[in-house]
Amino acid sequence: MKNILAILLCLSAIYGLTSCAPKKSPFERHHFIIEANRDLGTASEQIPGTLTIRNFSVSPGYQGKEMVYRTKKNKAHADFYNHYFILPGPMISQVAREWFRDAGLFSSVVPPASNKEADFILEGTINSIFGDFRNKVDPKAVLDMDFLLLKDTGLEFEVIFQKNYRAEHKMADRSAQELINSFNKSLLEILMSLENDMLVLYCPRNNSDSY
Repeated sequence: MKNILAILLCLSAIYGLTSCAPKKSPFERHHFIIEANRDLGTASEQIPGTLTIRNFSVSPGYQGKEMVYRTKKNKAHADFYNHYFILPGPMISQVAREWFRDAGLFSSVVPPASNKEADFILEGTINSIFGDFRNKVDPKAVLDMDFLLLKDTGLEFEVIFQKNYRAEHKMADRSAQELINSFNKSLLEILMSLENDMLVLYCPRNNSDSY
């Protein structure tokens, strides 16, 4: 009987200790969306024809949902806790579709799966998208992209425009939210430049002061 009582007292003491111990909160992942809100009104000219935008390809090091940071010359880290809500390729591709739809630069913008044949195809590659923390006092967001515009000549699609765009924006701090805010600014800058370059290509009298 004494042994049973001793065991019960020990169990009670252990329960009391565990109930008083601080509870560790389970890890929590945060998910973010990159966006570029177009508040410029429609383009000053319109290119006759239908545009489709294929899903952008992404360099291998940036294809996942984890945010990527560069911390030293040859070191990169994927963030286990802070993720993109959607893979960066499809997410940024959709932002571009909405951008050019709202711009009215082409007669229409159709999804890649549409049965309507496109007169123009825009392809893109995300070469890099990362937080550059190599300078501890000057963190910045880096977005580097290549674009290719193809036109249907009747026999095949011909490359009529090709250009690289790189945008870097300083960050107020190293938080994930600040990194996303800076990515938004970078993507906005790139899409504005891309749209204006297309406008100049087809309407030479327009220039970088179109907006």
